[in-house]
Amino acid sequence: STQSTWVESDMQVADGRTLTALFLVRDIRTSFKKDLDWAVVSEILDPRTSTLIRGTGWTDIVMSHDSTSQLIAMVAENRIVNSIIKEILQVEGNEIYIRPITHFILAGIEASFWDIQVKVRLKCKGVLLGYLEKDSTHPLINPIGKDNPRIWEHGDRLIILAEDEV
Repeated sequence: STQSTWVESDMQVADGRTLTALFLVRDIRTSFKKDLDWAVVSEILDPRTSTLIRGTGWTDIVMSHDSTSQLIAMVAENRIVNSIIKEILQVEGNEIYIRPITHFILAGIEASFWDIQVKVRLKCKGVLLGYLEKDSTHPLINPIGKDNPRIWEHGDRLIILAEDEV
């Protein structure tokens, strides 16, 4: 219909502007002599644009309507989830932090997930949700084998739920 064509066209125009800004910011970022440790996150509306961007290997985009749909589905399955999501998403209160393992132990140390959880709890009263292995973009949330020791490398990052800055 004409209405859906108009909405589709608006999404493509908005995505075009977003991509232009994303390319400009990425170009500025790469012009710095040193590597900057920050991401540029962009909201994309059209799933086709998302597919195009993901083909470039960029992972720092957000499909807000997908995220919203997933949140609604979780709440529909269990209403208590709504208060948990509100707690995590509000400005004050608990937040999710990604922190280097070296904030808690020395790199090269062998320890289990539970050992690291104790360190996190003592240092910041947080909860260890999972971790990202060195150079990985795929988080291991609630990993299996929490009792098994592993060697934590420089570059491993922890995913922590805490009320205060970790």
